Parts: sequence; C-alpha cells; structure tokens
Amino acid sequence: MSKLRRDLSLAMAGACSGLFSVSVFLLGARVVAYYEYLRFRRINGYETSYYYVEDLWWVPLVVWHVILSIIATLLMHRYLPTARASIFLRWQAIGLVALAAWGLTAFLAVGMESLIRGNTTAVGQFFDMFGLAPVAQFVAAVFASNVLYGSAVQVAAKESVSRTEN
Repeated sequence: MSKLRRDLSLAMAGACSGLFSVSVFLLGARVVAYYEYLRFRRINGYETSYYYVEDLWWVPLVVWHVILSIIATLLMHRYLPTARASIFLRWQAIGLVALAAWGLTAFLAVGMESLIRGNTTAVGQFFDMFGLAPVAQFVAAVFASNVLYGSAVQVAAKESVSRTEN
C-alpha cells in the first residue's frame, strides 16, 4: 500500500509540475496575445473584434503536458537513484524527459502522417505550422518553471527534514 501511496503522491507532484510549467508558458502567450490585440485594434481604428484572445487552443496542450509530466516524474523517481541526484536536479531531469517526450510526440505524429499518406508534405506542413519562437518560448518556460519548482521542492524537503530532526 505504501508503494501505491508513494506513486500517487509522485503523480500528483508531476501533475503540479506540469500545470505550473504550462501555466508559465500560457501566461507569456496571453501577454503576447494581448499586445497583438492592442496592435490589431490600433491598426483597424479601435472598432473591430479580435477573437484570438477567446480561443481555447491551449487545452490539449495542457492536458498532454500534464500527462507527460506525470509519466516523466514516475520514470525519474523510479529509475534515477536517489543517492546520485539532488531533488533540484531530479526535477530538471523530469523537465528534460517531458520535453523529449514532446519531441517524440511530434516525431510520431509527423512520421505516422507521412507513412499513411505516402509523401512528405506533412513534414513541410509541420514546420510551417510551428514557428521557432513559440517552441523556444515553450522550452524556456518549461526549464524556468522546473528551476522554480525544483528549488521549492528542495527547500520544502530540507525544511521538513530539519523539523523532524528537532
């Protein structure tokens, strides 16, 4: 029962990490969308509607990132020895594995589409659809949020150890 409880707590920590990292990215994306909205209104005389702000394009991104973060957390806590890596480095490894899983997801999606259709137009469409800037922003947001999350978890672990020793 304790292994199940430990796995559930790790899955919850991974879900929190995934939600935190994707929320940092979405916050930045919303700021960019807001300034795009202001630019759009200024160009069009302040009398047009702009529906990009209300678009929910981010929901599948959040769900898939949380799932990948949970899987990465369970894998890293199971297969990365506790004596070899600190809590901070462990959460960095979790973020790196989640990003590698994103790369594998994109590769499988494009590869399967190319295999099904029998041509490579899916590769061109993929690179046309995703610009380098949003991908770089997502990678930076995941690393930055895992730095913050790993630091917070490490401080909390040290504080709980010091309380049990007193």
